[in-house]
Amino acid sequence: MTVEWAVLPAGVFHGLKSHNVLHPLLEPSRFAAATLGEWGFDVTWDNGGDLSIAATALRRLAEEQASGPAI
Repeated sequence: MTVEWAVLPAGVFHGLKSHNVLHPLLEPSRFAAATLGEWGFDVTWDNGGDLSIAATALRRLAEEQASGPAI
């Protein structure tokens, strides 16, 4: 899995700061270690534990930030 930003958005880590359980992801090397979950329905940093985000949640966040449906 690869995520690339042409320009890193200024607030990209803002959401992580507001959720204590996600604080470990503020470390760039930990954030970069993201993998797909076992069934491919989530992004995980700890094999499906607390450091996992469902694909549906990621899509919703992308739509909110884009002010419209994600393609």
